[in-house]
Amino acid sequence: MAKRAKARWSEAELIDTFGLDKMHLSAPLLVEWLDASVALNEMERMTFSRILREAVENIEGWNEEDLKMNCVGSPIYCFCNRFG
Repeated sequence: MAKRAKARWSEAELIDTFGLDKMHLSAPLLVEWLDASVALNEMERMTFSRILREAVENIEGWNEEDLKMNCVGSPIYCFCNRFG
């Protein structure tokens, strides 16, 4: 049985073919979480603001490893430094 070649699409081809638009979504749950009664120090606030900014700007281009390192790992690192 002959194998079919996988279709490979560039990001530009996907955007053009399917009429995709980048959406700048708000993150009300993250904002609510940051405004929780637990007091964050200034470094933690700056860290979470940076993570959110980077995610909004770059997440569509991140693979699983990038997401893990750029978004998930930083809060864990902050938590471990604070309570570890």
